Amino acid sequence: MITMKWILGIVGAGMMVFALVGLTSRSGFANDNDAPSKGDASVALRSARLYLKQQLWDKAIEQLEIAVRGDSNNAEAHYLLGSIYADRDSVEQMNRHFDLTSRLKPKKYDGDIKSWRDKGWTQHYNNGVRALQKDKLEEALKEFTMAVQVDSVRADGYKSLGLTYLRLDQTEKGIETFEKAVGMDPKDAKALVNLGIAYHNARQPEKEVGVFQAAARLDPKNADVMSKLVMGYETLAGVTKDSVKAAVIYDSAMVACEQALALDPKNARVAVTAGRLHLNRAMNLLVSGKKEEANASYASAEKHLKVALELDPKDVSSAFNLGLCYNQLERSDEAITMFRKAVEIDSTDVDSWIQLGITQYRKKDLDGAIETFKKITEIKPDNVRAYEFLASIYAQKDMVKEAKEADAMAQKLRGQGKE
Repeated sequence: MITMKWILGIVGAGMMVFALVGLTSRSGFANDNDAPSKGDASVALRSARLYLKQQLWDKAIEQLEIAVRGDSNNAEAHYLLGSIYADRDSVEQMNRHFDLTSRLKPKKYDGDIKSWRDKGWTQHYNNGVRALQKDKLEEALKEFTMAVQVDSVRADGYKSLGLTYLRLDQTEKGIETFEKAVGMDPKDAKALVNLGIAYHNARQPEKEVGVFQAAARLDPKNADVMSKLVMGYETLAGVTKDSVKAAVIYDSAMVACEQALALDPKNARVAVTAGRLHLNRAMNLLVSGKKEEANASYASAEKHLKVALELDPKDVSSAFNLGLCYNQLERSDEAITMFRKAVEIDSTDVDSWIQLGITQYRKKDLDGAIETFKKITEIKPDNVRAYEFLASIYAQKDMVKEAKEADAMAQKLRGQGKE
């Protein structure tokens, strides 16, 4: 490998005097016009070699620039310039001269150019990794940007640069960078997942599903990849206006979810998602008048949500959704237990309080419902539904004054655009 030490070593002592009188001005060129001749270029290259031996880098650059102006096809001069600029971390100038060198004499210099690029890339890439680990995102961005400029054919540089963009919430740049990385290395499932996350953040669900599917094909035993595919399907189904097509996508999501759970049965997050998917499917079936099928889906949702709650007893959504399941299955006592558990986990969760109050109301526990809806007005004083229920319950209990007050508050809030 040619290195700077090798460059210094090739210079002969007998040329020292000549080097000290290297070409320095335009008027001193042999052909006495504005451009140096090939003869001038040859003289300048010999001078540059001697300046390199003396480590007089600026003078060497000056002579080498004269050399390439006088002989633009001089591969050695371009290579030496590229090497000096590489050592100085002047990436743009390094690339210019190395690219010219490769076009002129690829067999002679490409191995050495690769060594220079490897060195520069490794230095900037490792600096970027260290900065990223310390959450110094701007510094990481600078280093990874330098890395891909030094060597634009290494996918790893683009992967790390893309990840940095995502952490900086620069989604579009993250997408652009990960698309380059995946183009270079289409079999990297992790890069595909990161690209899918970027598409998700950019609200491009079709592209999101496409790359998650590709990642799942590459790494079908990875539970995290499968869970990301579920996320993609669920997002796409949510924005699909055609209900038939949406139902097909939801079915695909449930299949992927079951696969993810088979790979990682103790993944609470996936279990929650499975429960939610079955719950949504059950509700859609119920709207379509398919009660038996709906009940089967509610039972599946219950199974997954119970597992999720066992794995993560502090998950409000699991308790809440279990309560919804039990209500639909006409198991109101169990529904109340779950809604109470949800508000024990998060006492400010208004949705759980409302469902608790509604279930108490349906069970004719009017006093219990009153206490629940009054609690909601304490948590969220502008909640219209709470006052509406209170007005109705007070009226049923012949509490006229309270009913009027609650109804007046509900009307006032509706007039303010509250819900």
